[in-house]
Amino acid sequence: MKLSRDYVISELKRWSFPTSERETEIALHIAENLRVETITRYTPEQLAWMKMKQNACFQNSYFMEKNDPEGKTRVVHGWMPDEGGEAYVRHAVIRNDHGLFCVTPMAVDFGPTMQFIVDPDLGTTEDHTGFTYRGEPFKWPGIRCNPEHTLAQNTLRIRHLRIGASIKKVMQRDYGDK
Repeated sequence: MKLSRDYVISELKRWSFPTSERETEIALHIAENLRVETITRYTPEQLAWMKMKQNACFQNSYFMEKNDPEGKTRVVHGWMPDEGGEAYVRHAVIRNDHGLFCVTPMAVDFGPTMQFIVDPDLGTTEDHTGFTYRGEPFKWPGIRCNPEHTLAQNTLRIRHLRIGASIKKVMQRDYGDK
């Protein structure tokens, strides 16, 4: 899938929230106490046939849980670590008798497997319209391991995208670090 300039800028802005002690504490907790697992992703063909919505992991997972005729599917909340270890993206998958599975099409194809960190402290509100962490509201898309660096990079990337820089070039991991 080709990412639009507007989509990339909106995602960079979404990840440009203010830093906080809470974010730092959660990042340390994840890194020091939780285990990264390799899980299976349903194929793009399976996901298309099932009409799963792109980037709607919580909605897709709860749909699967609700519509399992045997009642064995459960939603599992956790984190998807980014490739460079700079952030943990809030994510939901399903667990059934065969293991953990991602049932969400992504804007970028990650292949047949992905890294996932189960976190029982991450949840949703009763109506599944909001998120919680240890029972308190949680509004961020994820956790940044180095928030100041992420903010600086995002500011630079947004500025360069607005003046016509290549999306591919701007989104390289080390962009702006030289």
